[in-house]
Amino acid sequence: PYECVPAMSDTAEYQGGRVRCEPLVPCAPLPEAPGLDVSDCAEVEPAGACTVRCSMGYTGRATSFQCSATNIAAVPPTTTTTPACAPRVCVAPAAPAAHADYAPCAG
Repeated sequence: PYECVPAMSDTAEYQGGRVRCEPLVPCAPLPEAPGLDVSDCAEVEPAGACTVRCSMGYTGRATSFQCSATNIAAVPPTTTTTPACAPRVCVAPAAPAAHADYAPCAG
C-alpha cells in the first residue's frame, strides 16, 4: 500500500496534477524506558496498535499506542496517555513461606 499526496514545490505550492506516492512502512520501535515493557511495540504496521505494559517489578496501567494509517516515515507509534509505572514494593514476612515467589517485587 502507498500514501499519495499532492506534489508540492520547495515553496509549498501545489504543482498541478502531480502526486507523490510513498510506500507505507511499519512504525519504528518505541525506545526502552525504565519500568516499561515496550516489546509489543517492536514493529507495528500502519493503522495497527500495540500495548505498553509495566515491566516485572513495577505496577501501573497498560497504555495503548497507535501507528498512523498513513505512516510513510519510520516514526514510533503515538498515544494520548503517558504510561507511568512505579516500582512494586513488597514487604516480606518475618518468616517467608517455603514456596513464596518474591520475584515480582522491586524491594
